[in-house]
Amino acid sequence: MTPAMVCYAGVLGKDSIFLKTEIFSNVVTGNLVYRFYEKDSNEGEINGTIKNDTLLADYNFMSEGKLSVRQVTFIITDSTASEGYGPVEEKNGKMVFKSSKGIIFRKGFVLKKVPCPL
Repeated sequence: MTPAMVCYAGVLGKDSIFLKTEIFSNVVTGNLVYRFYEKDSNEGEINGTIKNDTLLADYNFMSEGKLSVRQVTFIITDSTASEGYGPVEEKNGKMVFKSSKGIIFRKGFVLKKVPCPL
């Protein structure tokens, strides 16, 4: 069975984000790219799981010449991916959400499904 590849892109002001997911059963891998206007951009890989419509993944990325890891979460629908934000804390060198109950999905990037680049 081949993983399902789905891509999303969004723009908020002069900032943009691109998410490529490869979903196999409930395991998700892929890439995430943030392009911030006049700020450091970052890009890296995601590895996580999807439960119902919620993707929760570790985002391993380079920023300011340093490898960092933080959790990211998105609500995935047939046509969009909405990024969630909430209080975070550092655990074992990784920024993680303090609680899934504090995550808000309405204030961040809303990405639209786009064709994946070859």
